[in-house]
Amino acid sequence: MSLVQHSILFVEDSADVLQSLKLFCAIKLPHVRAEFETCPRAALMKLAGTQYSLVVSDEDLGGTMPGHILLNNLKQLSPNTQRMMLTAFSNLDEMKSVAKLNGIAYVLGKPFKQEELLSIIEHSLQTYELKATSN
Repeated sequence: MSLVQHSILFVEDSADVLQSLKLFCAIKLPHVRAEFETCPRAALMKLAGTQYSLVVSDEDLGGTMPGHILLNNLKQLSPNTQRMMLTAFSNLDEMKSVAKLNGIAYVLGKPFKQEELLSIIEHSLQTYELKATSN
């Protein structure tokens, strides 16, 4: 049993994907506090005041701020928080290179398989817990 109460922030501007993520969390992650944001600037404001175990961001957030920039800013605010990027870009290898340069552990292409997303989330939460309890 985990000693850490985990929380995840999802940043996604697509209403359909956001609804899918909400349903996914309700069914697959009922023990985790999940929050959802559509605007990267609002997400940064949340990040300044709340500790998250994991932040999952879409790369294309409607032209306001790319997901990798949001996640890179997060690294400054909360170094232990795990970061993951979702993307519908056809060149997944290019997005993985961008993620690697920004210290983002995971990139998952859309559409994604729920079991793959769940596996990455569970691994990210374990990694966060190890870092949080070792500090």
